[in-house]
Amino acid sequence: MKILLVEDDQSIAAMLCVTLTAHRYAVDLASDGQLALELLMQWDYDLILLDVLIPELDGISLCRQLRSLGNQTPILMLTAQNSPENVITGLDAGADDYVIKPFNSHQLLARIRALLRRGDNATATVLNWGYLCLDPTLMKVTYKQQEITFRPKEYTLLELFLRHQERIFSRNAIIDRLWSSDQLPSEAAVTTLIKDLRSRLKAAGINQTVIETVHGLGYRLKAAPTVENSIEVQDSNGENDTQTHERVFVSEDAVEERFRLSLEQRIRVLEDIEVAHKTHQLSPEQQSQGREEAHKLVGGLGIFGYGKGSEIARLIEHLLKNNSLLEEHQGTRFSELLAELKALIALPPTLLTEEFSSNSLVLAVGRDAAFTKDFTTEAPRWGLRMEVVSDHSTVLHRLTQTTPAVILLALEPDGVDNYTLLQTLKVDYPAIPIVILSGQDSLDERVAAARLGVEQYLSQPRTSNQVFEALIQVLPSLPTIERLETKVMIVDDDPVMLDTLARMLRTQGLEVICLAQPDQFWALLTTTDPAALLLDLEMPTYNGLELCRVVRQDPRYSQLPILVVTAHTDPESMRRAFAVGANDVLEKPVVEAELVTRIISRIKPLCPAAELNLNYMTQQ
Repeated sequence: MKILLVEDDQSIAAMLCVTLTAHRYAVDLASDGQLALELLMQWDYDLILLDVLIPELDGISLCRQLRSLGNQTPILMLTAQNSPENVITGLDAGADDYVIKPFNSHQLLARIRALLRRGDNATATVLNWGYLCLDPTLMKVTYKQQEITFRPKEYTLLELFLRHQERIFSRNAIIDRLWSSDQLPSEAAVTTLIKDLRSRLKAAGINQTVIETVHGLGYRLKAAPTVENSIEVQDSNGENDTQTHERVFVSEDAVEERFRLSLEQRIRVLEDIEVAHKTHQLSPEQQSQGREEAHKLVGGLGIFGYGKGSEIARLIEHLLKNNSLLEEHQGTRFSELLAELKALIALPPTLLTEEFSSNSLVLAVGRDAAFTKDFTTEAPRWGLRMEVVSDHSTVLHRLTQTTPAVILLALEPDGVDNYTLLQTLKVDYPAIPIVILSGQDSLDERVAAARLGVEQYLSQPRTSNQVFEALIQVLPSLPTIERLETKVMIVDDDPVMLDTLARMLRTQGLEVICLAQPDQFWALLTTTDPAALLLDLEMPTYNGLELCRVVRQDPRYSQLPILVVTAHTDPESMRRAFAVGANDVLEKPVVEAELVTRIISRIKPLCPAAELNLNYMTQQ
């Protein structure tokens, strides 16, 4: 599989090239948008990994231009800009997914695999041809459960045929998909590679022809032999996966050294700004350059193990974003942040997973001790933090104390309490996705889980990698289109009330957009497109009734749920609220359970899982 990486930060680009190459992807690198466009006009790619802020032609513009030309190559955007507005802009421009810097490499690779499956119109995580199985996650190939060893190009060629089982590939098409544009071989090399792959498969005991020659056209995968059960479950010992990571870490030594050098250069740019400000010689051009360097630090520091440094760099970038030069108090703050950043990077880096796992808590429910050990050990490598509880009563108690990103539920063999617990979870915590692990694979059980709105259903045995792939796909911490459909916008000029309401909704997994200045309401509404509005009744400039009336005037928002919050619930105040188009009125002080229930009941038509859940409960 061939990926075009568009990234102007050399240290991040080098790290990504090493990681992707170690996972058997061919990679072309473009350092600016114009070069990327030229490469895309010449070559076919399976996926584009696109940074947003790049020279010549920015990522958003490149994305729009590609889609206008009819190019439907999956696009995964990378950016250090994590505001909802930026995510929406990228997705509206045609991107398929969005990853925020700094990112965990396991999560990034999982998102890449998911997009590649989507591009193939396939959902299987393991590619099969009879008893021949290729697991892209483990980079492992087996035949009748016996592992086969391949050279890298043999592996990628086999994967190409297995992903496109009815397509004929010419020699030139194979060259285009397997080699980077600066390493193109002759057609004779393809002939040799086909011969070597056939020999490797035959030596493994596969007597049938796997890859056939279509004379005058090229090669294709022959129709798979009929077998009783051709889907093989991979061994979960993870040896190959571990070996892969060892290779990546060895290669990354040179990359980290390059990052260190670029880090020193960027710090020097910021130090020069500090000196120039103190001597009143700071120019707009110098400040602009500093802003660009700080922006690159936001992504690079976190990726290379300085999560806290990434946040400091973000604050520095924000300071330098002003159109005017740094003022005296801003210069003082700049110096403080720079000193803090320099002290931090003088320390050894920490694993990225340790910095960000707190935002990605998985609550696992299961009694099996092996289940507990395997998943808690593997979780940090995926940027997750795993907490295990052994019984159903404990999980409900734990949910009153913390809000996990995902619930991983191993169904009990007797099945007595499984669906009682599921129903309770989906009623009380509808925004938390659930992944089920089941020891059996029956249609009745799958339908029951689907009716309750379960996001993923996995029948055991499954490798830990396959389970974590499923968790990553439903993880709400990474912005996706589905995630953006459950945004709630709150408008209240009281910052304390604004923060309180936002906290109540975020505990339920909803994304909250806060606005304390009503005069900015329309601009934010039209760019974020929330699923529901929460308006304070009494505000300066424009009150809640006026904003409600404005929303109802626009056909785009005629059905947008609006809830008005007020201390006045007399009949006349409520009549006025409903008269201008409000759907509901909440009385201050707001009770959390009541707020959450009313919000979710209003947005449930946008959430099919919640609707299924409601229908299922009424049938019981």
